[in-house]
Amino acid sequence: GNMETFPEFVCDVPARTLTSIMDWWAKDTPIGFLSLDVENYEIQALSGLDFNRYRPKIILMEIGRWNIEGVIDEHMEFMKNRGYIHTSSLTDHDFVFIDRT
Repeated sequence: GNMETFPEFVCDVPARTLTSIMDWWAKDTPIGFLSLDVENYEIQALSGLDFNRYRPKIILMEIGRWNIEGVIDEHMEFMKNRGYIHTSSLTDHDFVFIDRT
């Protein structure tokens, strides 16, 4: 449908880091696979993950705004700096990263 037909409203919602969610649901549990679809907030969401404590072996990330110049490169660099390599793409905006450590 057309998004313009929905009424616009603003509300406050609590936010949590990925680390705090992992502490609650997966404490001391190895993470084999993480799928991330956060509508253009991939880097912000992953910035809230302590990769020293929770290090998924595989991350599937939907990159929002993938068609804007430089966005994919920014995400690739962010993941590289955390020790992940891009191994494949499922679509033009779904990317698979593998822990190389």
